[in-house]
Amino acid sequence: MTFYEAALRVLESEGRPLTFLEITEKSIAQNLLSHVGKTPELTMLSRLAAMARRTRDRKVVVTAKDTFALADWALPEDAEALAQTGVMEAHPEESLPPLRPVERHPEPRTDNVRVAGRGSERKRRREEEEEGRGGRRRRFPPIPEVVFEILSEADVALRPEQILEQARTKELAAEDATVESLLTALLEDNQRRIDAGRRPQFSFSK
Repeated sequence: MTFYEAALRVLESEGRPLTFLEITEKSIAQNLLSHVGKTPELTMLSRLAAMARRTRDRKVVVTAKDTFALADWALPEDAEALAQTGVMEAHPEESLPPLRPVERHPEPRTDNVRVAGRGSERKRRREEEEEGRGGRRRRFPPIPEVVFEILSEADVALRPEQILEQARTKELAAEDATVESLLTALLEDNQRRIDAGRRPQFSFSK
């Protein structure tokens, strides 16, 4: 059934005026609607309000705001309620602008950018000075990336000791890095790729 047909059936069975919410609830409970939708209450209200405003062949009338009755019952119609029925009440915040661009999306200030730039430059210099004094360990790229780069440039397979020596020469690995740590990093990288459903990147031969 359509919403209108279901409403007529519910009103007829109840024999008294009902609000659109009551009509909707009973229509759903009795499985009268062929299509419910996401907001059946609003659909029901819209359909009944439209049918109550018809000038010909009206089968429903409005007896109070959002309350409907069958026209055959000859109940007095409330013209004022009819004018308000189906009209959604305005939300108090609807008159406000939807966004406040200045507050929500402030434009970047150039003086802040300059200050941030100087700050990052000072931080970089301080880190370099600390590295020179041996205060902070230098950060190196991940071992798998280093090994992949070295092997890509090589024409033949390389032993772990050779790879580690080249990495140190290019200053891509710490002086205290060991063959064991290099092999462990490569095995872990292979395992991560296998777990992700990808092929391992490194192969080992005796």
